[in-house]
Amino acid sequence: NKVLSSLLSLLALSNSFMTHMDRCKNQMLFQKIDESLIETDEHALRFDGIARLYGEENFKKLKGSHVAVVGLGGVGSWSAESIARSGVGAITLIDLDTVCVSNTNRQMVALGSTVGQMKAEVMRSRILDISPKCNVSAILDFVTGENCLEILKGKANENNSTFDCVIDAIDNIEDK
Repeated sequence: NKVLSSLLSLLALSNSFMTHMDRCKNQMLFQKIDESLIETDEHALRFDGIARLYGEENFKKLKGSHVAVVGLGGVGSWSAESIARSGVGAITLIDLDTVCVSNTNRQMVALGSTVGQMKAEVMRSRILDISPKCNVSAILDFVTGENCLEILKGKANENNSTFDCVIDAIDNIEDK
């Protein structure tokens, strides 16, 4: 029964993948017909699954949202990537720390090639690889009691805008 169940799951996954591949091929054929649609449709192509899952109206809300992630360690780095993969249109990353080799077991940003680099800058580059049209700001600072209001009210981010959501992934309990 376990083998049969595993085979059925694999078959379902394979069928789902093939359906996705067929949809991509059709989109590519459509794009060849009208090259002007390639650039304007890129975001929709990248996040088609999100739009289908949550609906077009909610997808547009995600695309128009601005999320701040405070702290890019074991919780914040994974959160930032998940947000980017959800099609959020603007993300502000806040952290002053650098990637350390001991972060490898738990942090998205920690790779051999990123050791010593600023976590916010590494995460910014990664997000732009995932979602090139995302407006990503990196604030190289730690959020503390002294600067919290300035940063979270949007005065310190490049867009001078407020945030729709703030993820507190700070690992310093005094600053929470």
